[in-house]
Amino acid sequence: MATHPAQRPDKRQQLLDTATRLFAEHGYQAVGVDRILAESGIAKATLYKFFPAKEDLVAEVLAQRRAGIDAALAEAVRRKRSARTQLRAVFDWYDDWMRGEEFHGCMFMHAAAEHGSHHQAVLRAVAEQKAELVEVIAGILERGGMAQSAAAGLASTMVILIDGAIIAREALGNRDAAAQAWSAAQALLPDNVR
Repeated sequence: MATHPAQRPDKRQQLLDTATRLFAEHGYQAVGVDRILAESGIAKATLYKFFPAKEDLVAEVLAQRRAGIDAALAEAVRRKRSARTQLRAVFDWYDDWMRGEEFHGCMFMHAAAEHGSHHQAVLRAVAEQKAELVEVIAGILERGGMAQSAAAGLASTMVILIDGAIIAREALGNRDAAAQAWSAAQALLPDNVR
């Protein structure tokens, strides 16, 4: 029986899905191309057609992860009305993720740590994800009545709280880290942000 083109799995996406799972579970340096190929069932030539270097694959994995996070946060925030409840939704999303069975730490922080300053595409993907999160939070704060410069500064601090919570969850096993980060973030919110 012939498989119709629409039924064939997208080999590029299959590689990305396999790489994402393996990188999240084991790290970037510990997972070689051969393991990705073995678990995906894709030929080496196909992998290199889509991703000439492993760093290209890592950068695309991060881009897809970022898009997924962006969409999930946008949906969580969209359902809330006030700036304060929208901010809470951001922290709640991270809390849910960090309590989940699939939590293996932040793929972006791991990529930065494992690739150092050697791979600009990877570092750019990491920086873009952090900048996007700052922009999301700053936008919420601005809609809540804060001036743009003050909102940007507070948003940066809130991202540091979120990143610290991720590290506390991963390294220390603190399952309440995101809730604690939200408590700290609330203490920083001006009274006029509702």
